[in-house]
This record gives sequence, C-alpha cells and structure tokens, in this order.
Amino acid sequence: MDPANLRDLGGIDVPGGTVRTGVALRSDDLSSMSPAFAEKLLGQGLRSVIDLRSYAEVSQTGRGPLSALDLTYHHVPLLDTAASPAHLARRFGPMTPEQVGVLPSVPAPNPLPSSRTVKPSRSATSATSR
Repeated sequence: MDPANLRDLGGIDVPGGTVRTGVALRSDDLSSMSPAFAEKLLGQGLRSVIDLRSYAEVSQTGRGPLSALDLTYHHVPLLDTAASPAHLARRFGPMTPEQVGVLPSVPAPNPLPSSRTVKPSRSATSATSR
C-alpha cells in the first residue's frame, strides 16, 4: 500500500530558488505503507524522515516498516495533540480552500541532533509545539 497523499515538493518556489525534484517528499502517516513500498523509497534515495505527528499519533500507529530500515528518524511534533479538524480550526482559525497549505508560521524546533533515532522529551517539545 502506498502512503496517502505522497508527493514530491520539487518545483516549489522558496527564498533563493526552487526545491529540486526528488529532494523533499511529503506524506500523510507513513506507518500504513507496505514493506515493499518502504524498500522502494529506500532504493530511490530516501535517507531521512522528519515526523511532524503528535506523540498521540505516533503512539497509535508507530513508524511502520520504515522503522526496520537504515534511515535517520527525527520526531519533531508540530502539535502536542492529535490534529483533528476541530483542533486545527481552533488553532489557526477558519480557512478558505485557497489558504489550506499556507498555515501561519509555527516556532522552529530545536536544531535536529545527528543521532540515528531522536526521542525528544515531552517537556522539550511541548514548548515548541504551541
């Protein structure tokens, strides 16, 4: 099974240029992908995963088949609770379809450590996820 909403961010304009194709992918929950699809991504050059899900979301579904692969994994939750539509509406206010994907800035997390698996403490990330 392919992950939901997996897409290449290549071609997106950013300050100073454009994101190169094949450099950054984004997806929904990666835990639902098949082991074969995970191996395919690894074969295509996947080396790092930055997981923005909340602690609750990660504890419910885990990391899936990617956890068995030689990848750098960073858990950097943007929200301290699972992101229901109601929660997002309270946090960011009402949004038109054109505004979806252009959310207000959130504080940057601490720099990512270079360890293979990152498990930040709840207290360290709760301040950055507000």
